[in-house]
Amino acid sequence: MIQLVERVTATSLVPRFSSTEEQMAARLTSLGKKLEAMVTGLSGTQTSIGEASRALENVIKSHLQDWEEISSGLKKIDQTMKQGFRL
Repeated sequence: MIQLVERVTATSLVPRFSSTEEQMAARLTSLGKKLEAMVTGLSGTQTSIGEASRALENVIKSHLQDWEEISSGLKKIDQTMKQGFRL
């Protein structure tokens, strides 16, 4: 039984899972290309996030200016009403 397991291992399993230098080099080359593509994609994503961040900052600044104008207008309305009703 043990000899049969050894024979199957030697004739089937070891050749199936062993790699030659050429196969390993091809795998490393493929992994390198995939890694390069991922880094390029991450760089593009980082640029997009930076642009979105700047756009969001501009929107927030614009809204803050609008709120300041609204607040100022409400204060004027409050003062006018107090003067009108002599509160």
